[in-house]
Amino acid sequence: MTQDSPRTIWSLTGKDALSFLQGLVTNDLRPLETGPGIVWAALLTPQGKYLADFFVVRQAGGDLLVDIAAQLAADTLRRLTLYRLRADARITPSELHLTRGLGAMPDGALPDPRHPALGWRFYSAAPL
Repeated sequence: MTQDSPRTIWSLTGKDALSFLQGLVTNDLRPLETGPGIVWAALLTPQGKYLADFFVVRQAGGDLLVDIAAQLAADTLRRLTLYRLRADARITPSELHLTRGLGAMPDGALPDPRHPALGWRFYSAAPL
């Protein structure tokens, strides 16, 4: 397991949070409408050039989370804020911690959506 991760986690709230992201990223986020899950997606320029990739997460009964590499976070937040316009979506820092691991998943952990060999991701108020 690893706890120290150069990741930034944001919370997305508001009635338009999911539809706001759905219109901007490269992957289908609609599976997150029905319950917990994790989707790996990217943000591209209008010309299709890579800007950032990140995980969009919905925990049981929770808001959406964006889990992004710390070095991409500031520029991506700036771009998302520009695209937000009139959508009822707020992006705020999250106090959650990320723990990643291989092997048996703790209760509430989500499998890495990129490949089963990449293990699981667990978001919690305190590190495991």
